[in-house]
Amino acid sequence: MTNGFLIPSTTLGSAPVDDVNQMANLRYPSSLYLAQFSVNDNYLAYSTYTIWGSLGSWDGPTKVKVAKASDVLAGVNDFSRVSCSSGSQLAPSLGDGRRVVWLDTTAASTDVVTRKTFANTCA
Repeated sequence: MTNGFLIPSTTLGSAPVDDVNQMANLRYPSSLYLAQFSVNDNYLAYSTYTIWGSLGSWDGPTKVKVAKASDVLAGVNDFSRVSCSSGSQLAPSLGDGRRVVWLDTTAASTDVVTRKTFANTCA
């Protein structure tokens, strides 16, 4: 669903497959601007810009975050980092289980990165 006046943001919704009229907005993640996301049976992963980043302003690198799909549906904001790299992380794609792949721009180049599990916390 898209909302906003001059600058549209996207909110994610959930509905039964057989009745999309029962769609309900998810509480988290919120205020997604130029967001990219991926979902599998167990997890939802996303990366997004801030409102200023979506307008072309540099306000820091985007990071891929992930949470259990059941937590997202329950309205729990329990997202953690997929990687602790310092560059931007874009276009997440979830595979089986906790396997994830994304574009990473650390070290002034863009690489396709994959890992078997999520980083969770970064110091």
